[in-house]
Parts: sequence; C-alpha cells; structure tokens
Amino acid sequence: MSKILTLILILSSVKVFSQKTTISNLSNKSKFNPYSFCEHIEEGSCNQKVEKELINFYPKILKRINEHTLSFRLESGGNEILKDIIRNGEVETYYRALNYIPEIKLLVIYIQHYEGSEYLLVDQINGNSFHSIGMPVIAPDNKNIICINSDLAAEYSPNGIQVWNYNKGYLKKAYQLITKRWGPKSVSWLSESKVKIERETFDMNNYKTTVIKPVTLTYIGGKWILGQ
Repeated sequence: MSKILTLILILSSVKVFSQKTTISNLSNKSKFNPYSFCEHIEEGSCNQKVEKELINFYPKILKRINEHTLSFRLESGGNEILKDIIRNGEVETYYRALNYIPEIKLLVIYIQHYEGSEYLLVDQINGNSFHSIGMPVIAPDNKNIICINSDLAAEYSPNGIQVWNYNKGYLKKAYQLITKRWGPKSVSWLSESKVKIERETFDMNNYKTTVIKPVTLTYIGGKWILGQ
C-alpha cells in the first residue's frame, strides 16, 4: 500500500472518531437519542440507520420520500423538502435527519458534502433554519444549545464551539470560537449557564490523538467566557 493511500485512510479514520457529543446529555433532554443506535453518527451507514429510527419515532413530522428526498412537516402548515445535490450521476451533498429536540421543536439535519460536513437546525414551528458546526446539546433551561466539532486531522470542517440562544422559534448565535491547536471532543452542561468541554489535540507526525485538560464555558455578565 502506498504512503499516500495509507495517510488518506488514517486521516479519514481519525475524523470519524474525533467528534463525539456527550450521550448522557442528549438522552436526558430528548426522548430520542441518536447515539443509542450507533456511536459514529457521521458515518454513512450509521446516519442512515439513525434517520430510519427517527422517522419511525416521529412519523407525523418526518418522511423519506425516496433515497434522495427528505420531507418534514411544519406546524405553520405545509412541508419542507430537502433534496440531495447530484451532479454527473454522483451525490455531492446529502441530507440525513438525525435528531428532533421536542423541548424547542428543533429538527437536526446532518449535511455531508463531498468534502466536509455541517448541521442544519430547522425550527419546526415556522421553518427557520440555521447552519451549525455540530450536533446541538440543549441546556437544562431549554434557552441555549451548544454545538461542537473536531476535525483536526482532515481539516475539512472547522474545529470549534458555537452557542445558540433560543427564543420563540428563532436561534441567535451568542458565541463562536474556531480553534486551531485543539478540538472540542465532548460537552456537558454543568448548569444552565456553564458548560464543561473535553478537548483533544492531534499530532500529524505520528497520527496520534491526545486528550488534554478540559475547559469550561460560562455565561457571565451577559457574555460567554472560556476559562480553565
């Protein structure tokens, strides 16, 4: 096997295993826990399985019309349609529904591009949609969500943290940090205004991921502050 092919396989492997949102947080706040079906949710076979289970769980909200078309119902009436982007017979971008947060009626859509990925957060009341870097984890008071992503090896997607404030069907980005030297591995809400963030680094010389000291993100004086 060539050195180039070996490197590509290693980088792909690291990306899949680098991002993981705390499972307990999701299961505490949502009736549906996508990580209970498979751990590495961004893998194609995994997200297909999760979407199928989610549709079975919320059949009145979600429907897979065909292999490349996803439909979801809005409370304001009508349906929103998401169609995969196909060019020259190849899928460049596909959509998978991976979670629904009933506390704020938020649908979580995973978007896989040819290189890189992101999440689409759709308010089921009015159809407002917002692009985030990772799977949202809702705060204990249902007023904020935090999203993280770690892609230190392949670098197809940004490493970072986003906090969104929720208010009556609208999400407002309250905090964002894009990191270079480390990536957020997992998150857990310690209170409605404080989050613990586990971190990791990646050594390109030996393709090794190392867990480093966690940090906290705290809401103080009207803003989010990252601390040790």
